[in-house]
Amino acid sequence: MKIDTHQDLKIFFDSNYRNAVIRANRIVQNQATAEDLVQDCLIKLWEQKDRLQAGSIEGYFATMVRNKSIDFLRKKKPKLIGTDAIQIAAEDNSSLELAELQAKINKAIDSLPERCREVFVLSRFENMSYKEIAESLVISPKTVENHISKALKVLTTALNFILFLFFFK
Repeated sequence: MKIDTHQDLKIFFDSNYRNAVIRANRIVQNQATAEDLVQDCLIKLWEQKDRLQAGSIEGYFATMVRNKSIDFLRKKKPKLIGTDAIQIAAEDNSSLELAELQAKINKAIDSLPERCREVFVLSRFENMSYKEIAESLVISPKTVENHISKALKVLTTALNFILFLFFFK
């Protein structure tokens, strides 16, 4: 397919937009952001239409969407669970692997029971103390400690296999 006119772009948009948003959303984990990134890529594709060959547009567009999504994550600098090993590995590997690892970490966190996940997120990502969490959720500091302990055990178990694959790929 060659994109020469606005009609060609509309046809390309209609046939590729949905899958591109799904691909971007897998990386950035946010539907609205994924839609924005894909639209930015479509604009860039239109601007570069004269330099593109007819057979390579779909692949080129898919690569643009993937790279734009990864760049978005890189600029956002996602917080990983604070282990130095993950940070070192992430720096040594490609951005796509970093995005995949972040998605797996998020999935492991999402698998926690609701209250446990809430306590863990407040502790690790909002940097709240156990006492602050206990006061905010109207639970005892010991309960907060138990939730954190449970969360770390679940995440360690879930992520050990992922880290093994990550380091020995």
